[in-house]
Amino acid sequence: MLARKPPRTGAWVHLVGVHDADARELRLYVDGQREDHVPVLSGRRSNGRFTIGRAPYDGEPVDFFDGSIKQVKG
Repeated sequence: MLARKPPRTGAWVHLVGVHDADARELRLYVDGQREDHVPVLSGRRSNGRFTIGRAPYDGEPVDFFDGSIKQVKG
């Protein structure tokens, strides 16, 4: 997916990715504006906890986000 405009330097951006299982698509929003969407052709089930700010690899947490994350909504 791609945003229509290049990112602004020196400014905060509200970035949201949405998975709509019913519509079978992923959507990208930048500062509240829908920028792009792509079809989801196949699904993948999660078998673990929902995690923000790091990735799992070989059963261990890796690639920690070096910054702050706040106002997360589920």
